[in-house]
Parts: sequence; structure tokens; C-alpha cells
Amino acid sequence: MCGRFALYSPYTKLSKALRLPLEPEELTPRYNVAPGAWITAVRHPSDDAPLVMDEVWWGYRPHWAKEKAPEPINATVEKVATSNYFRGAFAHYRCLVPADGWYEPRLIHEGAD
Repeated sequence: MCGRFALYSPYTKLSKALRLPLEPEELTPRYNVAPGAWITAVRHPSDDAPLVMDEVWWGYRPHWAKEKAPEPINATVEKVATSNYFRGAFAHYRCLVPADGWYEPRLIHEGAD
């Protein structure tokens, strides 16, 4: 996942493209979605449930982690399946995050030209 993203497509367009049932509410266009926010995602609410588009929290902390444990927004592909922190979520709780664009911060160092 990236540092920030934008989602401004109409809900009806997303619903049709993903072949999901249309809910009565509309998505509010968002052009600078930051970590630590509620975001729209496509997921299975349970193992036997059909796909739905709903809101999920962007950030993750396993149920066993302490309150002050980090809440990372992403994981590297090299470690996500084997890391104690992400292994369970990777195996059982994946989702699709629709986005129209994404942003990755560019670090500028002092003295750099």
C-alpha cells in the first residue's frame, strides 16, 4: 500500500465495475486519504459471506498486540506471509482497496539540490 491515495469515482461506477450490489449511499470524493482513517474496501465479512463494499480502518494491530504497539499501514511482500505480526491477517483477512490514484511522499533532504 502507498502513503496516501485518492478515491473519487462514483459509487455506481465502482459497484458496476466490481459487480457488487449497489447500496443506497454515495461515496464522498476523497483526494488525500491518509493512514489512520476509515476507507472503502471490498471484502468478505466472513468466510461464507459474499463480497461487500464497506468501510474498514486503514491501519493494523493484531488482537494480541498491546495498545501502544505499532499500527503499520503496509507490509513488505517478503515478510507479510511469515511475520508474526501479519501472518494471520494475510491468510484470512485480505481486501481490495479501490483507488483512482496514489501518492508516495518524496523525502527532501536539506542541502540536496
